[in-house]
Order: sequence, then C-alpha cells, then structure tokens
Amino acid sequence: MLRDESESLENFVLSKNETTNLLNKFSLESLLDALIVLYDECFSSSLRRDKHIANFLDYARQYVDKLKELRLSRNHFDIIKVIGRGAFGEVAFVRMKNTDNIYAMKILNKWEILKRAE
Repeated sequence: MLRDESESLENFVLSKNETTNLLNKFSLESLLDALIVLYDECFSSSLRRDKHIANFLDYARQYVDKLKELRLSRNHFDIIKVIGRGAFGEVAFVRMKNTDNIYAMKILNKWEILKRAE
C-alpha cells in the first residue's frame, strides 16, 4: 500500500503531463526554499523537542546544510564599489569569486523593509 502511494506521489511530482507536473507549477528553487524555511522554523522552535520534529531535523540537516552551502549568496561575491544607496539598501558592483565575472548586486536591508511594512 505504501509503495503504491509513494509511486503515485512520484508520478504526480514528475508527471510528463504538463497540467499535473508539480515542477511546472513550482520551480525547484521555490520547493528547496520551502524545505529550508521549514527546517529553520522547526529548528528555532520549541517544537524541535518533539520526537517527530527532531527526527525530521536529524534527517534533513545534511541536505539543508548542503543546499545552504551551494546556494548563491552574498558570500560568493567580493564588493568592488557601491554605486548607489536608497531607502532599503544599496547597489554595488561585485565580482563573483570563482569566475571573476562582474555583476551589479542589489543589497537590501531586510529589517528596514520589514519595519517599513508595518
């Protein structure tokens, strides 16, 4: 029974039919974001003492750590020069560390944005 449900779920997620393929509705990146948020919320919550939550955290830790490591972040860049400042942050020329490619990066202050949203 469980095997049938597992196969049905896999077929639903990876379906060749465009109307039912879950990855056509949600990008892989958004699903991975959801996993990271779920992990972080469970980890920082008092719920982490729950046996099932603790098991999830133990199981997911290695995957979430790897996802966070591989994810493109500010740490992958060196700031060359700030070229603009605004109410929520700044824009800078940056160099990607592993390729030396130059980009413009918008750097937002999350807390400032949240404070103004209130």
